[in-house]
Amino acid sequence: MQPYFHLFGLEVPAYGVMMVLGGLAAVLLVLTRRKQYPVGRVDAVNLLALCTVGALAGAKALYVLTVLPDIFSHWDRVLANPMGAVSYALGGLVFYGGVLGALGVGAWYIRKYRLDFPASADLFAPAIPAAQAIGRVGCFLGGCCYGVEAAWGFTAHASLAPDANGVPRVPVQLIESVCDLLICLALLWYERRHPKRGRVFAMYLLLYAPVRFVLEFFRGDALRGIAMGVSTSQWISVLLFGVGLVMFQGRRQRTADSGQRTGG
Repeated sequence: MQPYFHLFGLEVPAYGVMMVLGGLAAVLLVLTRRKQYPVGRVDAVNLLALCTVGALAGAKALYVLTVLPDIFSHWDRVLANPMGAVSYALGGLVFYGGVLGALGVGAWYIRKYRLDFPASADLFAPAIPAAQAIGRVGCFLGGCCYGVEAAWGFTAHASLAPDANGVPRVPVQLIESVCDLLICLALLWYERRHPKRGRVFAMYLLLYAPVRFVLEFFRGDALRGIAMGVSTSQWISVLLFGVGLVMFQGRRQRTADSGQRTGG
């Protein structure tokens, strides 16, 4: 693990650096592909800014919701050290919360300024896994989002795991990073082969949701919200996969109906 980079005599958190690099990759992907979609430069930049704020707020909010049960179950510790409890509650981010937060503010902006929602969603779709692919490397370097113990893997001396020293763990962060990169490339290929509005974003949901659902079983950090044996992110994965399926089939049906009207 490498929780800090040493740059110009300063210790810079590796997680923060990778988050910034991931954000820059997302910006470049959106701006370089913008002309393929009916989204103006100003609207694209505004959406990038608003979605970034929404993503951070949503990621923080969902993290707080996942740790609230743990906080309430140790209320005596909260009363003894309230500032420590506040620091604990605000100390992390949940990716899916970021996706939902970005979607919320993005949908508000698109509706307010009457933009094409399917086209706007497709424009941003490959940028999401691109940013996350880099961000997950930051998770690995910083030691968060660590995997379960295994006979193979990385010994996370700098991990946030309570039993980090000398315990090999599944590098679930790096596995997800590779999956995100492959998803990003698949989406870029797909938008060239099937340039139908709304399909690229739907395909993102259909590809990422199963990956996240499976990888959650290999996560070793317990405080992710567990209900009926599965985590909060797994429940959201099921929901978003269903949304993606409806979107994909809906666009497919509209295309078929349009073709029938044209042919008739």
